[in-house]
Amino acid sequence: MGSTRLVHSLGILLCGSVLTVVYGLVDADDVLTKEEQIYLLFNAKRKCERAIKSKHKIAEGFCLPEWDGIVCWPEGPPGRLVSTACPDYVYDFNHKGFAYRRCDLNGTWELATTNNKTWANYSECAKFLGHYNPNEERRVHGTMWE
Repeated sequence: MGSTRLVHSLGILLCGSVLTVVYGLVDADDVLTKEEQIYLLFNAKRKCERAIKSKHKIAEGFCLPEWDGIVCWPEGPPGRLVSTACPDYVYDFNHKGFAYRRCDLNGTWELATTNNKTWANYSECAKFLGHYNPNEERRVHGTMWE
């Protein structure tokens, strides 16, 4: 009887430890640590890569779907602006907004002229982040010092 109780207690302890680890990946206090955010991004990247691998053949001339480090972009029709919902796994984003990219007529993602990297507009996603919105930052700082 004593050994059964011990096994049962160890099982509860182990189960509780596993749940603590799983729930510990994202704090319940609505504040994410850098490590938790990285974990969520890593999982989103893996999910994106699996979705891309399982995709049907992409139509010729279309921009290819890809992970850009923040969002899993769908395929894009040539000459069109492509939108995707702001990801819910980025804690401080506006989850009701959209991010945008443009697929050029050649079927490649348009590049930003300033840095020769793929252009993307995340302004709707970052609208809650004052440091990403210079006009909002000026307004807030102006009000504080008046």
